[in-house]
Amino acid sequence: MADITLKDTSPFVLWEFSEERPPIISNVGMGSIIVNYYRKKDPEDDHIPKEEIGEPFLLEGTDESPFKTFGYVRPGQTVTAIYNNLIRAPIFKHEPSPTDFLVVRVTIGNEVKYYLREIKTTFVVGQTYPVTEVPGPHSRKITTLLKNRLQIIAVKLTQKDPENRIKVHRLTRYFPEQNDLQMRQRLKEFMQFSRKGEGQGFWQLKNPNLYADEQELLRAATPEMVCLAESMQVGVRHLQDAGYGQTEEGGGDDELKLDIEQQLAPWITTKNFINATASKARLAVHGPGDPTGRGEAFSFLRVSMKDRFLRDGEKLEERLQKEANRPKSAHKYNVQEEEEIYKQEIERVWGVQWNSLSNPVAPQLTQEDEIRARGGKARNRLGELHSAAGTPRDRFDRGASPSASRAGSPDEDDNDDGTSVGTGRNPGQGGQHKTLRIKRLIDGEWKTEIVRDQSIINAYVRQRQMIDEEKLDADGLLPSDDEGKNERRKKRLKEQLEKLKRNQERRLQRKNQKAGFGIGEIGVGGKLNVKTETVSKLVFLLASVSRW
Repeated sequence: MADITLKDTSPFVLWEFSEERPPIISNVGMGSIIVNYYRKKDPEDDHIPKEEIGEPFLLEGTDESPFKTFGYVRPGQTVTAIYNNLIRAPIFKHEPSPTDFLVVRVTIGNEVKYYLREIKTTFVVGQTYPVTEVPGPHSRKITTLLKNRLQIIAVKLTQKDPENRIKVHRLTRYFPEQNDLQMRQRLKEFMQFSRKGEGQGFWQLKNPNLYADEQELLRAATPEMVCLAESMQVGVRHLQDAGYGQTEEGGGDDELKLDIEQQLAPWITTKNFINATASKARLAVHGPGDPTGRGEAFSFLRVSMKDRFLRDGEKLEERLQKEANRPKSAHKYNVQEEEEIYKQEIERVWGVQWNSLSNPVAPQLTQEDEIRARGGKARNRLGELHSAAGTPRDRFDRGASPSASRAGSPDEDDNDDGTSVGTGRNPGQGGQHKTLRIKRLIDGEWKTEIVRDQSIINAYVRQRQMIDEEKLDADGLLPSDDEGKNERRKKRLKEQLEKLKRNQERRLQRKNQKAGFGIGEIGVGGKLNVKTETVSKLVFLLASVSRW
């Protein structure tokens, strides 16, 4: 890492990702190849692209696109891309501004030096296509990586010690999330603990000869796997900031029931993309999952392959009406037609991205773009809460201290023991900004905290909404004027309905087993003894869901 510097005259390029949060980002020191893909016009075409930067790569007419089915290299066209073991993405060369330059700051001891470098080449990186999946938070890959990382650090610390032994506290600084008990359980796999004798209280390797080859040891935790694990951690933190306390792994039809923010987790989107390139899944292509919000990139959200694939802006009712007007001899649902529409939408989005990122003129941002960049959607949601304030809501316990910590709902009213979302004007500007005031009773003393970070406010408000709605029983989950609230309550009603059905099936199965019947068999007169209130609740839930 010490050799990686730009203070000398070594050549370099700068590239800027068009995505705010790419699913995978390489770390410092990892190499990427710049490739200039050229597809031959015909078998006799002997043209080789000669670009200043990048290696040429010739594609025959029948060769697969380097971007799989989500990008094209036309005959006679040259497409530049970056490629490594994690991602591949098209890049677009631009002329740097003559007023831009690079400042390199180098600190050696207490001495600080600065170096100025001229920027000769800049690239804009298009949407990144993952080559491998980001593992989920609770996947076996992450567990194995943690175990291998512990093993590598323990071995290196042991080898540095003159007595070839260590104590647990030297490892805890590298793993603050684990306690001593968890650490000892993992160390038992490759180390032994001395309970008496000269090395009492120390850990030693069971077989030091197994770790003599350092390169072989480091292969247990490759740089690529570390990057994937860090990408997972970034996704987990983003969900936590958005107010989601638990992370979902996704998979199957249950994934489609998650909120959009949860479906955009990197371990879900990368898996969706890889499955889509293998024709095992279908992506939404356009819509809420578009990272640009302008229709200039693909949405990696998964849609059902059984449903009709709609063009951007097309409504299901319009498609059904067209199919209804077809002759009776024609098929209403045509699989080949759905695939053709899917390919056309992919080609359209690729063309829009190509035209936008290759344009040397910077786009003019509209007011909607600026609002979206500042998190305007979240502020609008807060504004709705602010305008609807006036009726005090139930308080809830936050548990900020061992004694007591109470916070109220984010209302406009200033509650003595709660919170309030206020609207203020920025001096000299016409815009408004939201602030969250939280009052907590800590050790018998009221303390006030003002929160101005929009992401924290969004997470706090979202968590508050979830807690308020969890307090309501089925009778309180009635339709309201808020569509977002209705969707959340409808989802919860369906979950309760499915839970009651599962409980009912389990009770019936246990009763049949006691009566000597097999699974799926029903005895004569085998009625299920369910409480009257449970039946009433089930009927109410069915009626509520069907009414919504």
